[in-house]
Amino acid sequence: MQCQYQPSLSAQLLQPKTITIQGEGLQTQQNGQRAANSIRGIFYQTVALCRQIFALGAASDSSQIHLSTSHFALCYEGNSVDVAHPVDSSTRSGPEIATRGLLEDSPEMKLPALVLIAVIVPLAQAANIAIGTDASNYGVLFEGGGSGNQLSISNVTVNGNIGVGGTGLVAFSGPGTINGSLNFSASNSGQFSNTNGSNVGPTSVNYNVAGVTNALNSVNSLNTTLGGAAGTSISISLSGTTTQTINESAGALFMSGGVNYRVFNVTGFNTTNGNTINVVGDGSGDPVVFDFAISANFNNQVTLSGLTSDQVLWNFVGGTGLSGGPTLQINTNASSNLATVGARGIFLDPNGSISAVNANLFGRVFGGDSHNMQIVSGDTINAPVPEPSSIILLSTVLFVTYGLVGYRRRQG
Repeated sequence: MQCQYQPSLSAQLLQPKTITIQGEGLQTQQNGQRAANSIRGIFYQTVALCRQIFALGAASDSSQIHLSTSHFALCYEGNSVDVAHPVDSSTRSGPEIATRGLLEDSPEMKLPALVLIAVIVPLAQAANIAIGTDASNYGVLFEGGGSGNQLSISNVTVNGNIGVGGTGLVAFSGPGTINGSLNFSASNSGQFSNTNGSNVGPTSVNYNVAGVTNALNSVNSLNTTLGGAAGTSISISLSGTTTQTINESAGALFMSGGVNYRVFNVTGFNTTNGNTINVVGDGSGDPVVFDFAISANFNNQVTLSGLTSDQVLWNFVGGTGLSGGPTLQINTNASSNLATVGARGIFLDPNGSISAVNANLFGRVFGGDSHNMQIVSGDTINAPVPEPSSIILLSTVLFVTYGLVGYRRRQG
């Protein structure tokens, strides 16, 4: 990549996930002296840039962000950041060098530069499993297929919302805690029972929630799409206290919906509570998928390096119409482990039965087909906390930046 200084008055969308924003409203002195930069101009340019970034959705390795003003050009492509300056017509590469070079020539732009590199670039790099906006509101989704099938919740803590589709029932026999809402896609027919006076929550019980159906449709479609990907074959068979490290880079690359995934096809699976699967990210920000066409007793712990729980999917495929898929049992022996130890990621099994028993889970569990589903006996499910709206967060940071710079100028 060669980042060129090209001051002009334009803003155009070149192609999907490629953005060029070029500077306007910045004043320069004669004879090539340092620009008397308008921080206000930089502020509005950056907000305009971010709005276009977020309008495109999650970025990928092929994303390109070019920000050119009358005093510098900032280019981000993939994992590389370049800054070019008209002063010496040079190109400096890498985030650290780019920041230093920018500050050498324009110390008054220190805060805007740091915001651009530390905020915009990470947002452009990272991508989560594309479960959809509705599903991202839930820690547990129960398909509720068939007739009279029940989600049993007893002696557990669920930190997140629970969604129930179809004609599913919920029995909250406790004692337990639900720190979130319980939402049904169906109308109220008495399908929720709370039979223990010591239970805490749910914070609300809601019916006719269309978002539950939308969430289930989204994750069920994703299950099929990612389940059909050609992944790298891997067998996981552990005993004792063995740890198996899996490097994201070893997975087969698969793109869907503008998101790059690294996919593994799990051909064998056998673990104990003493085992750990360590999934190591490659720095790309791409999510990782493990496709299971087999049933699994997920007894092991999971650690993630360079990845979040929303970037790892344990995807159980097979069956159809909420029937005939592999079964999933999760038991990490939570009662004998620290609260910070457990399984991590999104567990998705739409066409198979699911039970979580004595498990610590940092992530989400979706599925349960047309069978009863169990979340019982000492489980703790910690759903990822939704992040504030990115544009609101970034705009706030930039607004504070502008205010600080203005304050410094007034003090000077």
